[in-house]
Amino acid sequence: MKCVERSPQGWTLDTLAKHLDEKIEDVESRTKERFDLSKQAIDAALAASEKAINGAMVAADKAVTKAEVAAEKRFDSVNEFRSAMKDQSSNFADRAQTDFRLGTIERKLENFSGQASGISNIWIFIVGAITVSVGLSILATWITKAT
Repeated sequence: MKCVERSPQGWTLDTLAKHLDEKIEDVESRTKERFDLSKQAIDAALAASEKAINGAMVAADKAVTKAEVAAEKRFDSVNEFRSAMKDQSSNFADRAQTDFRLGTIERKLENFSGQASGISNIWIFIVGAITVSVGLSILATWITKAT
């Protein structure tokens, strides 16, 4: 059943239905086109972010490797330092041993200085005795010549 009545603008129900169907199809096609473009943009963004994340992961992996190597070197030098300190502590005398040896040396020096002062006193006595005897002999010679 075809509608033959027309509106004052010339529209029939059939032409109106056809016109609305075309508009709906046009809106649907534009919506589908926008959806497809949005999907493509999202897919491109996801691919770009995946690339960025992979690049960041590679860079982070390299940084971790470098940090591990640096830490290993640092620990090697710390172990070398510990070894040197262990060698040093085993080669140096301890305080008790050093104090004992220095005490012994100090006592020997005190004994030696006591002996040296005793020897010095003996030399003073000998020189004094020689001086007195020479003086007496000179005095005796002078007295004998004067008489």
